Amino acid sequence: MAVTQADIDALDKAISRAEKIVKLDNKYVEYKSTEQMILARDTLQKQLNQATPRTRIVYYTQTGRAY
Repeated sequence: MAVTQADIDALDKAISRAEKIVKLDNKYVEYKSTEQMILARDTLQKQLNQATPRTRIVYYTQTGRAY
């Protein structure tokens, strides 16, 4: 299952509404507790972060007088 931000958003929405059944990747998943949902959300977030390449921004500064 490829993790998407929509899956994580669906879990966040269900957690905030105290729902136990969430639709993820066109399948319904029933969780036993809120703690289990939070753990699943954190795990999915880690997977998404690892799959997404991070870009590095480098700033160059110049000091001194500008004559």
